[in-house]
Amino acid sequence: MVITKDEKKAGARGRVADEEKLAIQGGRPVRTQPLPLEFPGVHHMDEEEIEAAVRVLRDRSPFRY
Repeated sequence: MVITKDEKKAGARGRVADEEKLAIQGGRPVRTQPLPLEFPGVHHMDEEEIEAAVRVLRDRSPFRY
């Protein structure tokens, strides 16, 4: 077993303080709520772009090249 520098600082038992641990390792999470659902460009999509995508699907030609 390899003891890291942080573990050596934490004490003889080799335990890292909870504040220094990642949340997945039992530390305190940075966020208490998930981030808002955001996709690049989602706020710029309007009916014209939706209709353009629907036309491609209806024409059954998504791979035109």
